[in-house]
Amino acid sequence: MSEPLSDFKVIIAGGSVAGLTLANALEKAGVDYVLLEKRDIAPELGFALLILPCTTVVHDQLGVSKNYLPPAIPFNIREHFDGRGGLVSRTNEGHLIGEKGKRPLIMIERSRYLRALRDGITDQSKLRSREGIVGYEEGPHGVTVTTDKGNRIQGSLLVGADGIHSAIRGMMHPTVDTTKQFETTFRVLIGTSFNHHVDNKEKLLMAEGSTNHTIHPGVGGLACASIPGKIFWAMYVPLEKKPLPESGKRTYSDSDIEEAISECADVHCCAESTFGDLYRSRTATIMVPLEEGVVDLPWSSPGGRVALVGDAVHKTTATLGLGGNAAVDGVCYLMNELVPLLRRTSKAVQPRQPTSEELAKVMKAYERQQRPRAAYAMNASYYATRFETMHSWWAWVVRWVYGLLPVGFKVRVFSDFNGSAPVFDWLPHPDAVEGKKEQ
Repeated sequence: MSEPLSDFKVIIAGGSVAGLTLANALEKAGVDYVLLEKRDIAPELGFALLILPCTTVVHDQLGVSKNYLPPAIPFNIREHFDGRGGLVSRTNEGHLIGEKGKRPLIMIERSRYLRALRDGITDQSKLRSREGIVGYEEGPHGVTVTTDKGNRIQGSLLVGADGIHSAIRGMMHPTVDTTKQFETTFRVLIGTSFNHHVDNKEKLLMAEGSTNHTIHPGVGGLACASIPGKIFWAMYVPLEKKPLPESGKRTYSDSDIEEAISECADVHCCAESTFGDLYRSRTATIMVPLEEGVVDLPWSSPGGRVALVGDAVHKTTATLGLGGNAAVDGVCYLMNELVPLLRRTSKAVQPRQPTSEELAKVMKAYERQQRPRAAYAMNASYYATRFETMHSWWAWVVRWVYGLLPVGFKVRVFSDFNGSAPVFDWLPHPDAVEGKKEQ
């Protein structure tokens, strides 16, 4: 941990991937902060997250990747099957990306990933669970938040990393229904299952280490056996088959899940297993609307002391797994602008706090860099989901030629996204450090 940079303090709303990555980065930079999460931090909930090599580089810089890498089986081969189990395409995309990025492409449980980020923080007292923000007041010299426990906390900057249903986003734009910034065309049934048939524990549902996509009219899917004994899977269904959950609810009911799986139980996730097989071997499932979009409203307040990161401003479908990686990218861009400013102001002849005008410039620079990257991730995922569910006329055309396309074309989205990712430019690059050790 670096020496403290003056008395600048960041208040983080949300213990998300973005929020916990930001907390680790602030601690590394010697910037004071507090993280408030209205629920538990790193709960045993959620699907799995794809972690690209570029994201592992960032977490190598923070010293947290060692906490999540060991159990994961590298994602080397990607296969696409039709709904009857016929092989459409098989490529070594994961191996190619991992080889180029010098780190494996992996998929791990969201809870394990969040725990790794949480446990990487030295001062755990900075993390406050079950305390959410219900309001904030921004002034020319700082920001004060009010929590649902009645506490008032003063800081220099408030960062909303509180997800797709961001309360901070709503407070920043009180006259706008910010949920309409996102499109919802699909619902997704997310599950974790044992990697064996429910009536035969010796028979695997999928080969360990395999990652499969399903291409089928009205149903798309992803299944990944990336942790020994487990399968993480997701099944996408267009909303016209089922409307959004009841008003005020964010998840579908158990009866909605049963209805969805009964309609799609015979759709294959690989050559020999179906989504019905995965469901029968499940350990947990949840079905939610699948939002996608990039907020076109400003990502920060005019005064520069309130900003949004991660799913609070950009959300992708889960088809390509780019969302969590994009959230980490945003933290990199924000910190790469903020840290130099804090170093300049704290080490001046007369040390001082950054002004609101200076912070506003930092936030605009962060948004200018992150917005096109978020749009790239969202658009790539948008088309991938519609392709796999055969939801548009062009998907039928692509389906019949997809198996003939060269691997270089298929790997391009991952390769371009991974190759253009930012890192913390105020921390040593781990590969450069390793190179010096070898010399």
